[in-house]
Amino acid sequence: MEGIGNAGMDRDVLDLEESPAQQGDNPDQKLVSRVLTGKVLNTVTVRKTILNMWGDLQGLVITNAGPNSFILNFKSQEEARRAYDGGPWRIEGHMLSLQWWSPNLSIEEVNNNQLPIWIQIHGLPYDRINIKNAEKIGEIVGRVISVENPFVEGNMLRSFLRVRVEINIQTPLKTGFWLKRDDGSHSWVEFKYEKLYDYYYKCAKIGHDKRACIEELAMSLVNPTIPRYGPELSTPGLRSIENETRKAGIRRRKEEHNNWVEELWEERERSFQGR
Repeated sequence: MEGIGNAGMDRDVLDLEESPAQQGDNPDQKLVSRVLTGKVLNTVTVRKTILNMWGDLQGLVITNAGPNSFILNFKSQEEARRAYDGGPWRIEGHMLSLQWWSPNLSIEEVNNNQLPIWIQIHGLPYDRINIKNAEKIGEIVGRVISVENPFVEGNMLRSFLRVRVEINIQTPLKTGFWLKRDDGSHSWVEFKYEKLYDYYYKCAKIGHDKRACIEELAMSLVNPTIPRYGPELSTPGLRSIENETRKAGIRRRKEEHNNWVEELWEERERSFQGR
């Protein structure tokens, strides 16, 4: 239950003590996960899929927290961060929401209607491709988590922008926006969501029950004679810009760190998502 004010709280109000720190207990090592579907999945199947998906991480403890919901206790903060950053993941064809469990929240207060996801922004003129614009664009979609700079040592390694945003799965996905050009004309800038699964083309809501959907079919903002949503809204996930840097033979001034760990996780993800 969410926190409420003082009205009506004239009795049975307790000021409880904080729990003593437990060995290995770190909120940065705990994620609350929920499979985004109205269908209740088999708990054993979900647990096995999670372990296979991340290579059966040593020390990962999975606790059932209700239908399709689980607490993920990682052995280290680094493993928890890589699981969070590597998403979105999918379980049995459905998206998996991962949220950090803040110490001041109950498990019921963790908002699993939010989904962190990378968005590609296509159709921008060269002089509009910069990280400031990426952040500005990301803010119209949701809470911006991180922004990728497509330029490395002055070299453009991508012709589009990428921004990682936490989106609300209960609202329709945005498909893009109109960009005002210097000559007064407008051009369409298109969004593509990396590793997006299980969204209904009629309403563009993730994990939505098609049989219960009462929304009208949304039409394209560019061509009103065709549906707005389709498979083109989703695109495969990309490797980090650091990988593109190495492929291009560019040496960063700052030494790269733990690249082999990143490559291991990316290889695990590709092998699992390809099944």
